[in-house]
Amino acid sequence: MFRSINTKAVIVLFAAQAMMFTGARAAGSPPSHHHSLKAKTTTRHHAHGHGAPGTARKSLSGIASYYADRFHGRKTSSGHPYNKTAWTAAHRTLPLGTWVRVINDKNGHSAVVQITDRGPYAKNRVIDLSRKAAVALGMTHSGTAPVHLEVMREYQPTRKITAGA
Repeated sequence: MFRSINTKAVIVLFAAQAMMFTGARAAGSPPSHHHSLKAKTTTRHHAHGHGAPGTARKSLSGIASYYADRFHGRKTSSGHPYNKTAWTAAHRTLPLGTWVRVINDKNGHSAVVQITDRGPYAKNRVIDLSRKAAVALGMTHSGTAPVHLEVMREYQPTRKITAGA
């Protein structure tokens, strides 16, 4: 009379819908990086800096630049080599591992990058981008661009649980 329900299929379907609703992504899958549509310039601010995962919490603005090709392969502050074809950036104070949406104020193009290095060291710059991110923002010809940054998700180290703890 009733059809048997495949419990595993229902759980997978529910999890997929929950991930779509919250903006979460499967482990190992890349975030959406490049958006050619005009980005909204407003940022949601949440009380006490808390918000739903994946929503912007803090907005910063200034001038962005990008790494010269000669830095490709050199070690970054995170310990990993700089890769000009990755979605990465350098920031002076944001925790390493933080995801940031960078929006070019001149053309509205945006890219989501992960902070993997410290810098920029030029006084008037707010972020140094990888070449890939700079191309996505349309700033390789000028070398710099006015941008605003939206912190998407600050890195929070996972706590290891050990037996007996």
